[in-house]
Amino acid sequence: GMVITIELKSKADIAKIREYKCADRIEFVFGGSTNQLVIDKISNIVKDKRCMVLLDSWHTKEHVYNELNLYSKFVPVGNYIIVEDSHANGNPVPWKWDDEGPMGAIEQWLFENDNFEVDYECEKHLMSFNPNGYLRRKK
Repeated sequence: GMVITIELKSKADIAKIREYKCADRIEFVFGGSTNQLVIDKISNIVKDKRCMVLLDSWHTKEHVYNELNLYSKFVPVGNYIIVEDSHANGNPVPWKWDDEGPMGAIEQWLFENDNFEVDYECEKHLMSFNPNGYLRRKK
């Protein structure tokens, strides 16, 4: 498998990662995760491959909601979008950046989108930084 990572950092900042044994399986895409040029590049890399998406960018409701809309098309039935840090904004950790955070985005997006469902089996150990954030594509 391979990892595609979207980075705002410069290529010079990423140089140390290239020293790892698995670095040849990491594809770096530079830019913002909601930038259309980045989405187009990801689309060209992924094409018809199976993939899982992990969202761990800016944790405001609006940003996460936009990412869910943009990246859900890459996820096949049975695979996942994982929204990181949905524990923020009083779920239970305070969050000062907006009033709903990732959890608000998940709730709104799932209300509008019936192709995905929360997989609570991924939260079976009682503690998670991603409550309601393991979203499995069901259709």
